[in-house]
Amino acid sequence: MSIGQSFLRRPRVEIEPNAQSRLSVSSGSADHVDSICFDIHQTCKRGGKDVEKRLIKILGSADHNKRAQISLRYEELFDQELASTIQANTSGKSGEALQLLAMSIEKAEARLVHSALAGSSVVEDQFYPILCGRSMSEIEKLKRAYVLAYGKDLWDVLAPNLNSDMVGFVSIFVNSEEEEFDPDFHTDKKAESDAEELYFATSAGNVDENEVEENSVMKILHCSPPKHLNAVVSTFESKFNCSLQEALDTAAFLAEKDAALLVLGFKLKPHETIAWLIKSACEATDDTLLAACIIRYQPVMRYVMLAHEELFGMSIKERIESHTSGNYRVLLLGLIETASVPKNPRAQKVKKQAADASWPAIGSDASALSLKTIGAADSGSEFDGLCKDIKESLKQRAKRTNEKKLIKLLGSTPQEMRAGLSARFRELYGHDMTSLIKKECSGDLGVALQLLSLPTNFAEASLVKMATSGFGRSEKQLFSILCGKSNEEINALKHAYSDQYGKDLVDVLTSQLSGDFLDFLLTCIRGTVDKAESRRQPKFGAKSDAEEIFIACLDSKAAGNKLVFDILCNSTPEYLQSVNDAFAENHDRTLYETLNEWFSGPAKEAALFTLGLKLKPHVAIAQLIKSACAGIRTDSLLLSSCLIRYQPLMREVVISHKNLFGKDIADRIESKTSGNYKALLLQLLDSAGPSLLEGQAQFFQTLRVNIPPKTKPGQKLAICTNEDSAQTSLVTVPKKAEWLWDSEAVGGVAFFITTITGSITPVAI
Repeated sequence: MSIGQSFLRRPRVEIEPNAQSRLSVSSGSADHVDSICFDIHQTCKRGGKDVEKRLIKILGSADHNKRAQISLRYEELFDQELASTIQANTSGKSGEALQLLAMSIEKAEARLVHSALAGSSVVEDQFYPILCGRSMSEIEKLKRAYVLAYGKDLWDVLAPNLNSDMVGFVSIFVNSEEEEFDPDFHTDKKAESDAEELYFATSAGNVDENEVEENSVMKILHCSPPKHLNAVVSTFESKFNCSLQEALDTAAFLAEKDAALLVLGFKLKPHETIAWLIKSACEATDDTLLAACIIRYQPVMRYVMLAHEELFGMSIKERIESHTSGNYRVLLLGLIETASVPKNPRAQKVKKQAADASWPAIGSDASALSLKTIGAADSGSEFDGLCKDIKESLKQRAKRTNEKKLIKLLGSTPQEMRAGLSARFRELYGHDMTSLIKKECSGDLGVALQLLSLPTNFAEASLVKMATSGFGRSEKQLFSILCGKSNEEINALKHAYSDQYGKDLVDVLTSQLSGDFLDFLLTCIRGTVDKAESRRQPKFGAKSDAEEIFIACLDSKAAGNKLVFDILCNSTPEYLQSVNDAFAENHDRTLYETLNEWFSGPAKEAALFTLGLKLKPHVAIAQLIKSACAGIRTDSLLLSSCLIRYQPLMREVVISHKNLFGKDIADRIESKTSGNYKALLLQLLDSAGPSLLEGQAQFFQTLRVNIPPKTKPGQKLAICTNEDSAQTSLVTVPKKAEWLWDSEAVGGVAFFITTITGSITPVAI
């Protein structure tokens, strides 16, 4: 295996392997995910020749985030791992690939490492791509996944199976962390020193084999931040008239040169490195490596596809078609089709840029990019066109501002692109987009457009400012922004508020608020969610905290209230669910009931919203939207805030709103707003994408069942099957921890059931 002179271009990408911790919160209320899980279960239960084809169609068309949701939800619904179900119903290469699709990223990689070590010799082609170029956090997740799956420490398994050269290299991968870039340490002098050390280590004429430490090469490559490594590469080429890649490839003594080249490639130009791995896997007919590459790097596959075609003159699709067959080929083609190369002129520009084979040409900001920003990294031309259209839409002396065009442009811009759009507009025209919109657009529409022209943290800082100013103060607006945030989101908001208004957010809240409500919000913005995890992860901790909440509410003293606030605000969603379950089991009542009874005023609203946002986020947001539209006068600021801030979740929120209130959010907007403001809100709703259920074969439906007073868990409720018949179906009332408490909806307390479409129509209880 030799990377040789493969052309690599792009900066390092970190795949996000830990999606499960976030997805598990929403998976329970995502009807589409449940529908997919039931579909998989029924497909495997029925059996037959087409099981594999059906599974390929279901899982092959889902992206990595959706697959993580499906995997988690399937185990919740059927008490069996999805991978085990697939293993029992498939075989061969396609079966192995489907099992990898049914696992989390880190669990799939743990399995691949185990397979690479299971034979009589280590399979380096599979082994190195998994360990090379990983961050320490990714390595730690891989270690944990390996222990959980195989009951052994990863290093204890690796060391006896590797030769002495590999042990040294792998030890660096597993135990060393990439340095954070420090301009005072990673200087030009340091780059020159590292370049000289690499030259000495790779030059056969200068080397006494007894004195060479091969690990020094890997330490520089693995531990250097990309920005510094880029400087080392440039210095190496200019000083020694040879590229570092060539030096590594021709270093005769370097036993594991392939690993060194992979680390260098993953650090600086991962998309081309992945393209080369895919090519190598196909040429060596290594089906395991090929499937691993397509699955593991699906989030960035669009860029890999462009790089592959430019580097090798053929598409990945053509390569897969020529080297694979049967259901295995169908699955891989489905995965790359789901990745979808952008079909616009910008794609051609990116494709042309991929031919850039000069390593030192990498930009100095390479290290700043990650998977989260990769979509915006090459979008200068796209931003330029959008900025130009926005500028033309705004009033130009004799012309009138084209509000409808402005609504379409800003209303359809994804949330993750707003920061880049705002910055690019200022670069191009020397004006702040928000200020121009404020000058040209007024009323509710003007405020909403201003929020859309800002990065999310600055938009939220503006909302906090409005919610704490004068007669417009809004407690509901405040807690909807400050509650339920991660540490990173809280810190970003604090910095944005300080930058924008020159004041500390804590000082502003303290001067404006008081009592339990102030205590609750200050607890929310303390930013200690992760720190609280270590204290509350054990199962016995949930029971202990449940009892502390019960005692504190009975005591009803300020100190007890603060303890309750601390548990609500600083617990992860998973842990808080455990507390709620323990509370319901011990006291026959849920946290919602208790908080609703013992607290009052805005503190109660904030506590209930935080609880809902962590346990049933889509339901909590749907209720917030409904409350913004309740009464004679619509709370336009709160309504705008909900649709703008929660736009990425809006598809699921729409479903929850319909289940809760029997009414679409679009219908609510139509009846409670008007004019161009209404047009903007509908545009935001439309840009969130079609309903997750749209276009799907609806074998299942989610129904709300209202719970009559004095009903207890385990009782049977008779539900009419239709309006004209006396026939009924019996459903069992679930445990209280699964009840939905909704004071604003008809019925107040309810639970949901999933049935075959049309089999039950809940008319009366």
